[in-house]
Amino acid sequence: MHTLYMNLLIRFGRSDAGVLREVVPLVGGFHLKFWDLDDADERVSGPLRDLGRLLAETGFRGTLTSEWGGHEWLNGDANAITRQHLDLAAAALVAGAGSGSSSAREDR
Repeated sequence: MHTLYMNLLIRFGRSDAGVLREVVPLVGGFHLKFWDLDDADERVSGPLRDLGRLLAETGFRGTLTSEWGGHEWLNGDANAITRQHLDLAAAALVAGAGSGSSSAREDR
């Protein structure tokens, strides 16, 4: 449990979203930290899609927040980049939620 909890706090993405299934009922929010928007290999959207599926299947009703950690070395408008991340995250989470089990979709 300790490792899972720390993994949840330190960095989501090293683990499969499914390892969080047992603790999701205890979680009130997920912090979606990102460094850049390079998603050519779905390294940003893939884990978010998996998380969206898990949250839909478990009936999660908590909060999702976004934080950009790359502002120190990436040039650009911080507001525009954060909005792009929110758009990418929303699309991936919705896609994941839509691909969940039929029973999870019926519960909504």
